[in-house]
Amino acid sequence: MIGILVKDNRDLAAQLANHYQLFNLSARVIESLEEQRSEIDLLVVVNAGTFGSQINQLMRKEGKRWLHVLWDRGRVLAGPVFHPTEGPCFECLSLRMKANMVEEPERPEIPECLEENVRRMMCDAVALETYKFVSKDHRAGAAHITDQMLEIDFLTLEGELHPVLRVPTCPVCGVETRIHQYVQPWMTRFSEVGS
Repeated sequence: MIGILVKDNRDLAAQLANHYQLFNLSARVIESLEEQRSEIDLLVVVNAGTFGSQINQLMRKEGKRWLHVLWDRGRVLAGPVFHPTEGPCFECLSLRMKANMVEEPERPEIPECLEENVRRMMCDAVALETYKFVSKDHRAGAAHITDQMLEIDFLTLEGELHPVLRVPTCPVCGVETRIHQYVQPWMTRFSEVGS
């Protein structure tokens, strides 16, 4: 089951759920993170913003995968799928985006006559990539969102793949973070020893 969480846009969440059903994927819109996560195999979060760090920690703790999707005026950034124990986490993506993304001028508003069609294309692209990831049906090609971020600008019809790597110094999943947990036991509170 795919859970869909879209901050402040229930219509977009419902539309994305409908597109998943066209790909024969079981999906439903969830209102909050507290809602029945046990039955969800993959959580798709659209426009997580600062909420992403909280989702990242919660999904890592529960051992569940989640997909980050950013929708911004005709452009979609989808991926990567974050795994609880392997690959980069949301904090890695945030750190890399802050370090490498060139600040661009604000994107123009989508003309009202195009908005519905552009949103439909975005839902199709995200649903297709999710289908390829979940089903592992390679007849449709390999899923780009497995370890990369897929960027598509639907107004210019340009696309690009951005590899997303783990940041060694990431405070959540970095190698140095894990090493320090074992090498420096004096950093652990006494009450946590042995647990």
